[in-house]
Amino acid sequence: MKILGDELIKFEPLFLCKSETEVLSGRQNLFKFDRNLIKRSIALGASFSVFASNLNEAIIANAAGAKFIIADIDIAKDLAKIAESYLFDALIAVLIKDEIELVELAKFNIDAAILPSAIKQ
Repeated sequence: MKILGDELIKFEPLFLCKSETEVLSGRQNLFKFDRNLIKRSIALGASFSVFASNLNEAIIANAAGAKFIIADIDIAKDLAKIAESYLFDALIAVLIKDEIELVELAKFNIDAAILPSAIKQ
């Protein structure tokens, strides 16, 4: 399991983007699933991750080249199974508040845990 945001583990921060002008190459862009932001990322050759609110968004984000697909735990549980069956390139991730939540994620084969300090505004 990858862990982003823990002081002991080296990680690439995720930069929260709310508009197309905030998407930049040379960093890991993060945004709510948005076709225009995904298009902008692809056009720039920029790395991106998305917050997915349902399985359809997650499947499309993976096919488009997302690095991380971040979902709430209930969606992530189902998504982890789908990702394993279809060999997703994207990693399935869940935002956590504290490292104590890692055990629950591990039980459901979630690929990554993201702590709040991993996300830059």
